[in-house]
Amino acid sequence: MAGDTGLARFGKDWPSGVGVRRGQDYLNGAAPRSGLRGKGRTTMKSMILTGVLMAAALPALAQDGGAQGWQARGALEQYYAHIAAKEYDAAYALWGQDGASSGQTPESFAEGFASTKDVTVFTGPTMVNGGAGSLDAEVPVRIDSTLVDGTVQHFAGTYTMRRVNDVQGATAAQLAWHIGSASIHVAQDEAGGGIPEAMQGRWGLVPADCTSTQGDAKGLMTVGPKTLKFYESRGTLAEVTARSAERIEASFAFEGEGMVWSYTEVLALQDGGHTLTRQEEGDGAMPGVLSYSACD
Repeated sequence: MAGDTGLARFGKDWPSGVGVRRGQDYLNGAAPRSGLRGKGRTTMKSMILTGVLMAAALPALAQDGGAQGWQARGALEQYYAHIAAKEYDAAYALWGQDGASSGQTPESFAEGFASTKDVTVFTGPTMVNGGAGSLDAEVPVRIDSTLVDGTVQHFAGTYTMRRVNDVQGATAAQLAWHIGSASIHVAQDEAGGGIPEAMQGRWGLVPADCTSTQGDAKGLMTVGPKTLKFYESRGTLAEVTARSAERIEASFAFEGEGMVWSYTEVLALQDGGHTLTRQEEGDGAMPGVLSYSACD
């Protein structure tokens, strides 16, 4: 939905809140975080989706956006910070063409944000593409929203951020990232708690993966409530397609060794919970089904 303001088209708004705090730890796979603290009962937090990879099956994928990718994500977080603080004119101005790219007037834009009590926004690994004098950044997002009546809703999609390339004569405003378009849809509810509890724990492709103390267990998979951790990489749940107590099908944002991508992962318990099978789906996905045995 080009020119979509995201949640506003679904009749959702953002809570009042002020302040952005940025984390400093960019090392060892720790993603920077920023948070928006609300006034009174309202709160907004912005977190970073991290990725997952099994190093032995690394596909050929595009490089991430580096510093420009982080800046694009930061601009989008600032957009939500303005909305959280009810600074709708400032938020509107972060859309391209002085707000016109939103497809709304300033008045209708502001009216779209009137009933959300609480919201959490996640931004994912971002790829930046260079064009003729301009840069585009595709920023995946996940939005969990609570309305004033207590209703919890989930949204997912992508924002396209744009800016003029570093060309002579470009103004500061032209060099700043702004929103070009957005494609946001209702995502399936994850109220069940993410990855089923029975799957959480340590799993190995071979027995040695469970007993190694050297940090070299390439077949070890550690499953958390919303994460998968592999050898020198990890991933965070993005969107659930189907879920039961013994099976989950969900998309994950992947990030490892300087590359970013996304797959659908299908995890299923077998043999009374002693075996966990894993299958990837998507371009460049690892073929076949992997079978892990419980370590604990």
